[in-house]
Amino acid sequence: MFLFNDAISTLGLVELPLKGKRFTWTNKQRSPLLERLDWFFTSPSWTLSYPNTFVTPLIMETSNHTPCAISISNAIPKHHIFKLRIIGSITLISSILFSKVGLCLLINLIQLRLSLPNLKGLEWL
Repeated sequence: MFLFNDAISTLGLVELPLKGKRFTWTNKQRSPLLERLDWFFTSPSWTLSYPNTFVTPLIMETSNHTPCAISISNAIPKHHIFKLRIIGSITLISSILFSKVGLCLLINLIQLRLSLPNLKGLEWL
């Protein structure tokens, strides 16, 4: 398991969010055992090209395993706004999903800011 996690970390993969369910498998007993067996990952370049990519669980009909569908879109929802203001210039507004995918974009932006310590006139809102 540690090798798998190391590979994900080394490759810089980002987990896609699973909308609506926390588990993808059950033993269907009276006191059910619930597990998350399925994980979905993407690369940072995919996340930048398709920021509105997520996983939707489908209806579990006969199996004890939940089928999932991956939704891909490059449209960014307008309800969450991240603002970066450059003083003396223009206001830059970028929409970001506040999920694990969106957090990848935010982490990249913060890493960029930290790698440019001499950048003057940058105000974070």
